[in-house]
Amino acid sequence: MSDIPTSIQLLDELRELTLAGQLAERNAKLWQHPEVIRHYLYSFELDNAGSAVLHPYVNDALPRFFHTLELLPHQTGLKVLELGANPYLFTVLLQRLYAYDLSFANFTGQDIYDTTTSEASQRIWSTVFREDHTFTYTSFNLELSDYPYPDEHFDLVLFCEILEHLVIDPLSVFPKLHRIIKPGGHLLITTPNAARLANVATILSGSNLFDRYHPQYGVYGRHNREFTLEELEVILEQAGFHNERLYTRDRYNYDAIKLWRDNYERPAHIPYSKTLVEAWLKLLRVPTENRGDNLYALARRS
Repeated sequence: MSDIPTSIQLLDELRELTLAGQLAERNAKLWQHPEVIRHYLYSFELDNAGSAVLHPYVNDALPRFFHTLELLPHQTGLKVLELGANPYLFTVLLQRLYAYDLSFANFTGQDIYDTTTSEASQRIWSTVFREDHTFTYTSFNLELSDYPYPDEHFDLVLFCEILEHLVIDPLSVFPKLHRIIKPGGHLLITTPNAARLANVATILSGSNLFDRYHPQYGVYGRHNREFTLEELEVILEQAGFHNERLYTRDRYNYDAIKLWRDNYERPAHIPYSKTLVEAWLKLLRVPTENRGDNLYALARRS
């Protein structure tokens, strides 16, 4: 475990830089000290989820968290809705670094056609860092329910790692998101990139690029439809948003670590590096841009 007083000092410094709008310096410090943030998030316990669930989640999501933080406005008092907030690890970073007025939503039904709207709460705490949060959230079906918020209510809506899980009509969410965001407010989306280099490498190796079903995550425990950068660009434009920032980023350096397949085949790594696959694509005169693991979009309601 990293030194706790030093970790708290760094977290406080990151908050001060964020609120002062010194985001370039803040972002640099995040990437310089990833293990501090990792150990901070490792220290949390969540109702009904132990470290066997949270630690792999942190390992997978931490680079994505950093990329997402780079897109967030620093202004204080913004009304922000975090959809799909559970397991609240990104939420505790938001609480630490920003002075937002936060609201939370999840879908906890076991039936994809369930349109029940309810409220509940969940506790997440860190004994090491002496933090204890109980987050109250609204549960509703993102695809079928009317969103239980007034028109033009939020300055920012976080729609992170949700789009790929929707199963009925993913595009049905965008008019609803547009309605609850203030004119000039923002929608921030992260979602896996269907055209990512890792998928190309997986296909070239003869493996299935579609991931396993994870029943512990309920009815949305799989990626039902992933999107490309151009698809997301067009979808947002047609829904009445202006794309301010739209790009792809890798989570990891696939020249430095092995890419493991996540399907029903026997566990094995993909025997190709990022540099090798890019070289093959260039030989075939195939585009290599926009091949990062995830899509990141910050769009303003027009």
